[in-house]
Amino acid sequence: MKKIRLVDQTELEVYNLEENQGTLKIQMLDADLNEMQETFRDAENLAVIQYYVGTELMKAFAGYDRLASILAEENYLVSINYEETDPDTKSGFEEEHACLVTIKIEKPAAIELVADQTEQNTADIDYLMMKQDEEENVEG
Repeated sequence: MKKIRLVDQTELEVYNLEENQGTLKIQMLDADLNEMQETFRDAENLAVIQYYVGTELMKAFAGYDRLASILAEENYLVSINYEETDPDTKSGFEEEHACLVTIKIEKPAAIELVADQTEQNTADIDYLMMKQDEEENVEG
């Protein structure tokens, strides 16, 4: 079984997981869309996402804190059992279908991180200048 664990220790079974250029794509079968939207809007709970196969931690993802999209694909073909025939399916064999829910979360762009840091640095400089002015007024 493949699963992810969020900061609050919530565990969610996953069908597939891919990381690509600042986007983490998590796919689940038959997940509740409203529940997933609520879960993946909580940036603090996404600070570290741990990915497990069975009980083994495979990887941890950090910084993916923006919900980009949630899509549902009804009647997704999950598997085909070639040992059992079924004339009512396209393949002619027994098929398993589910609703595939794809959640994409993103990291903030580098420029946004620099802008946030610049804003913090400006606030720090303003504070230091204010303190320096206070000290000069006390001395003078």
